[in-house]
Amino acid sequence: MEIKNTQREIVRIWTWITLFFLAVGAYPIIKQNDFDEISMLLLSLSVFMVIIGLVIVLVYRVRAKRLDELISGTDLLAHWNFTAQEWQAYVAYDYGKRRATMLLTFYVIGGMLMTVGIIGVLVTVDYLFLIVCTGITAFVGLLMYTVLAWNKARLTGKPGFVLLSTKSVLLNGVFHNWTSLRARVEKVIHTTEVSPSVITLEYSMPAKNGRTYTEIRIPVPLSQTKQASEIAEKIRAANR
Repeated sequence: MEIKNTQREIVRIWTWITLFFLAVGAYPIIKQNDFDEISMLLLSLSVFMVIIGLVIVLVYRVRAKRLDELISGTDLLAHWNFTAQEWQAYVAYDYGKRRATMLLTFYVIGGMLMTVGIIGVLVTVDYLFLIVCTGITAFVGLLMYTVLAWNKARLTGKPGFVLLSTKSVLLNGVFHNWTSLRARVEKVIHTTEVSPSVITLEYSMPAKNGRTYTEIRIPVPLSQTKQASEIAEKIRAANR
């Protein structure tokens, strides 16, 4: 099975988008000296999009290089394929974990919104606050359900694959890298209480207010359970 570098596709797409907006921004400069409102709007939009495009291209070029290294076997710890039964069991486990997280998040957000709505009714004696907050809560719930269903549909189907190194993982076509943009590994745990067992890896990256955390659940073929504990330890050791 040929594994494609999806990060290079992103680089290619955003390179064309950046060139397009560069041309759009250059057009009014070349064609006229006096800028009207439309020309200024086009120029401002183009400058903004070119800056965004350059940042995305630079970031994803680095990610594409990392993925090339992983696909070529550099620092490769494991290349796993799965039977249909193993993959279905993993999808069910992953769905359960995501669902629990989504439900907790929904209850927190919904509780806060409904509290605001009730306080608004008590203060203003107007049910509009409660109606608006109820609508937002319903929208958030629908959005979370859609994301959950989409992720399950993406994983369901033919059995997936895993490419794993101390720096990154390609999980059924989804690439994660924890060596760039000041990312760091927070934890690596090999969970054997489920079948097939799962390596849970959490990494974080700098954000505007602190750090954002991403948790990856990497399935392990039944035949590789013992080796997976050693692999988890190698990842921990390489990222201390």
